Amino acid sequence: MNKLPEKLTQLRKYNGLSQQAAAEKAEVSVLDYMAWENGGAIPDIDHLILLAEAFHISLDEMIRNEVPVLPVSYRKFLKTSKMRSLL
Repeated sequence: MNKLPEKLTQLRKYNGLSQQAAAEKAEVSVLDYMAWENGGAIPDIDHLILLAEAFHISLDEMIRNEVPVLPVSYRKFLKTSKMRSLL
Protein backbone atom coordinates (compact mmCIF):
# COMPACT_ATOMS: atom_id res chain seq x y z
CA MET A 1 0.00 0.00 0.00
CA ASN A 2 1.31 3.42 -0.96
CA LYS A 3 1.58 5.67 2.06
CA LEU A 4 3.34 8.47 0.21
CA PRO A 5 0.35 10.86 0.18
CA GLU A 6 -0.06 10.57 3.94
CA LYS A 7 3.69 10.80 4.49
CA LEU A 8 3.85 14.01 2.43
CA THR A 9 1.10 15.52 4.55
CA GLN A 10 2.73 14.51 7.82
CA LEU A 11 6.20 15.70 6.82
CA ARG A 12 4.86 18.99 5.49
CA LYS A 13 3.00 19.67 8.72
CA TYR A 14 5.94 18.57 10.86
CA ASN A 15 8.17 21.03 9.02
CA GLY A 16 5.60 23.80 9.47
CA LEU A 17 4.95 24.28 5.78
CA SER A 18 1.74 25.16 4.01
CA GLN A 19 0.84 23.29 0.85
CA GLN A 20 1.82 26.42 -1.08
CA ALA A 21 5.26 26.52 0.57
CA ALA A 22 5.83 22.80 -0.04
CA ALA A 23 4.81 23.25 -3.67
CA GLU A 24 7.31 26.08 -4.04
CA LYS A 25 10.09 23.91 -2.60
CA ALA A 26 9.14 21.14 -5.05
CA GLU A 27 8.96 23.70 -7.88
CA VAL A 28 5.39 22.78 -8.85
CA SER A 29 1.99 24.43 -8.66
CA VAL A 30 0.01 24.12 -5.46
CA LEU A 31 -2.60 22.12 -7.39
CA ASP A 32 0.04 19.56 -8.40
CA TYR A 33 1.27 19.32 -4.82
CA MET A 34 -2.27 18.93 -3.50
CA ALA A 35 -2.81 16.06 -5.96
CA TRP A 36 0.24 14.32 -4.49
CA GLU A 37 -1.10 14.65 -0.95
CA ASN A 38 -4.56 13.49 -2.04
CA GLY A 39 -3.19 10.46 -3.90
CA GLY A 40 -4.43 11.70 -7.27
CA ALA A 41 -0.90 11.82 -8.69
CA ILE A 42 2.60 10.68 -7.80
CA PRO A 43 5.60 13.01 -7.87
CA ASP A 44 8.42 12.07 -10.22
CA ILE A 45 11.92 11.35 -8.93
CA ASP A 46 13.17 14.92 -9.42
CA HIS A 47 10.34 16.29 -7.30
CA LEU A 48 10.80 13.59 -4.66
CA ILE A 49 14.44 14.64 -4.33
CA LEU A 50 13.43 18.28 -3.83
CA LEU A 51 10.83 17.29 -1.23
CA ALA A 52 13.25 15.02 0.64
CA GLU A 53 15.68 17.92 0.85
CA ALA A 54 12.93 20.29 2.00
CA PHE A 55 11.79 17.81 4.67
CA HIS A 56 15.38 17.04 5.78
CA ILE A 57 15.18 13.31 5.09
CA SER A 58 16.84 10.98 2.60
CA LEU A 59 15.16 9.97 -0.64
CA ASP A 60 15.16 6.41 0.66
CA GLU A 61 13.20 7.49 3.73
CA MET A 62 10.82 9.45 1.51
CA ILE A 63 9.82 6.54 -0.72
CA ARG A 64 9.82 3.60 1.69
CA ASN A 65 6.63 2.75 3.55
CA GLU A 66 8.39 3.28 6.84
CA VAL A 67 8.56 6.12 9.32
CA PRO A 68 11.53 8.36 8.46
CA VAL A 69 14.46 8.42 10.86
CA LEU A 70 13.78 11.79 12.43
CA PRO A 71 14.05 13.19 15.92
CA VAL A 72 11.86 11.79 18.67
CA SER A 73 9.77 14.94 18.31
CA TYR A 74 8.53 13.62 14.93
CA ARG A 75 7.30 10.38 16.48
CA LYS A 76 5.65 12.41 19.23
CA PHE A 77 4.07 14.59 16.55
CA LEU A 78 2.67 11.50 14.80
CA LYS A 79 1.27 10.12 18.05
CA THR A 80 -0.62 13.34 18.74
CA SER A 81 -1.71 13.75 15.13
CA LYS A 82 -5.04 12.52 13.82
CA MET A 83 -3.22 10.51 11.13
CA ARG A 84 -1.25 7.83 12.97
CA SER A 85 -1.00 5.08 10.37
CA LEU A 86 2.69 5.77 9.70
CA LEU A 87 3.62 4.33 13.10
